[in-house]
Amino acid sequence: MTASDTRLADPRPAIGVAAQRATHLLAGVTAEQFGLPTPCTEFDVRTLVNHLLGIADRYIALAERAPSRACPRSPR
Repeated sequence: MTASDTRLADPRPAIGVAAQRATHLLAGVTAEQFGLPTPCTEFDVRTLVNHLLGIADRYIALAERAPSRACPRSPR
């Protein structure tokens, strides 16, 4: 086994695709839909949107090489 065999795959392309898909979906959400349920039974639309925005904030912080303690942990 060589050193290159033990490296992890670069996650950035997959994260980029996921971010594009989420952006497309979120662009269609209206304020009237915020209280509606989602397939995630513990989240309504507002909570799920905030959760996705929190994940995006963490990725940005990590990309900027912020210390892990500086990465946001709670939704907006």
